[in-house]
Amino acid sequence: MTITISQQAHEELWQEVDETRQSNDPDDQLDITYKCPQALGEGYSRRVELRQSLLLEIESYQRHDNLIIQSIDHPHLLEFWFMLSGQWRENSPSGVNQTQAGQYGFCGSGMAIKGEDEFSQGRQLLVGVHLEPELLQSFIGNSSGELPKALQHLMRDPEQPYHFCSNVMTPMIQYNVQRILHCPYQGIIKRTYLEGK
Repeated sequence: MTITISQQAHEELWQEVDETRQSNDPDDQLDITYKCPQALGEGYSRRVELRQSLLLEIESYQRHDNLIIQSIDHPHLLEFWFMLSGQWRENSPSGVNQTQAGQYGFCGSGMAIKGEDEFSQGRQLLVGVHLEPELLQSFIGNSSGELPKALQHLMRDPEQPYHFCSNVMTPMIQYNVQRILHCPYQGIIKRTYLEGK
């Protein structure tokens, strides 16, 4: 079976489970896990705010049905994710984007054009990172704050469709994703370790 819902209804389902949130680390109030809404399946979403404008998210779900989220035009941050199991597909007027198990995806900043996000039934495990464009500039920009020419296409005006690419994860990427999933530390050491990965 396939469940089709609006982006707003999807967000409201997650707001309803806000009371299920629990802290994963007694030394870190910004490391929170939320139970997946029953209507969407079983599992959780773990969100670790590593610093202002930098969010790590680990999503582990067992979907009982295929899910289609009908999205509206909205501004998009920089985002990359590593799909360990499951499949995602976006259909929009600007084209089709997708990632599946063993691949990573990357979205630059800009406008996400209305369309449909499709998630397949079954197990989904992914690690995602969301960051503000200014933070990327501070990490790898030159002395005047500009990104290298090869990366400038990632920073688009809010009216322009965002850039998307995907590829197969290398063994080194897979290794680092596993280190994130099985981080042995807590508190400030955990945050430093995860940000480094």
